[in-house]
Amino acid sequence: MRDDEYLTNPNRCLEKESITAREGTALSITDVAGAFLFFTILSVVSTVVAIAEMIWRLSKKDLLEELAFKQVSRSTFDSRIHQKVKPIGFIGDKPIWPRVLDHVESSAELFFDDDNFAYRASKNIPCLFLIGLSGMILNFTGVILTFRVRALRTSFGRITAVHCSADCAILAIFTLWCSPRTFFEYADHNSLISRKIGQISLFFWFITLYSQLFIALNRFCLLFFPRIYHKLFQDRTSKLILFYVSFCIGHFCVYFGEGCDFYYNADSYFWEFAETPCGQSVAFWLDFVFGCTICAVVLLLDVVCVLNMRKNASVSGTRKLS
Repeated sequence: MRDDEYLTNPNRCLEKESITAREGTALSITDVAGAFLFFTILSVVSTVVAIAEMIWRLSKKDLLEELAFKQVSRSTFDSRIHQKVKPIGFIGDKPIWPRVLDHVESSAELFFDDDNFAYRASKNIPCLFLIGLSGMILNFTGVILTFRVRALRTSFGRITAVHCSADCAILAIFTLWCSPRTFFEYADHNSLISRKIGQISLFFWFITLYSQLFIALNRFCLLFFPRIYHKLFQDRTSKLILFYVSFCIGHFCVYFGEGCDFYYNADSYFWEFAETPCGQSVAFWLDFVFGCTICAVVLLLDVVCVLNMRKNASVSGTRKLS
């Protein structure tokens, strides 16, 4: 398709691409329907298993039995509370602590007692593993479909394939690294291998972030700047992907710095940055500020695209009526 055609009649170009997409989808509709049916069944089975486990545990009341045999004394419980909660005020030199319930089986103990929290978390590890495995299969299937479905053999499909591949890698880390460590209560979260796996997870996370940005730019340029879309996304898709993956490698190299560590803490069940100046700096600027900025830009571009499509649809409907 020539550049002048993009400039003179972009709506006609969009109609042609839509027709081509429908023709390509028709060739592989069986594959899409089969994949959708399979993962719908898998999601339903996963949900039923999770609900059944919850009902069974509530009926057995094994959590309350586990709490009952501990018989934690009030003084021991108070000492645990005081180690984790800051006083809400002082009367002279005497601290005022937040009010907690008197019973051992209270919600306060359920929250503050590390052993009970670990006990309850370990019960959910099979469900977490199943959810992570389902997500890996879904994303891997998405990658395959972008190569098999003719309508997705475009720049949009290729960038989506990169996004799904990175998501699959992140879910693999959650499923095969975090779940077993939580279940077996490994506490060596500051080890070298733990820090490097955290660094790898950040690399894939930045790939998903940049992929979302370029997917949004892909739609935006198609609607508002067809010539740029034609030159940048259709002719140079591979170079574009290599371009932003190289940026992700740059982000990855930042965490080789002294104290710039990121790891999964099996004690607190959180991904954490190191309590160092470098760790806190990258946590705020790269993780929080940069991540929120990219998400805001993606949201803005998508909203503008939706409004433009609604406007074009209303104008097209008015022309048909007239």
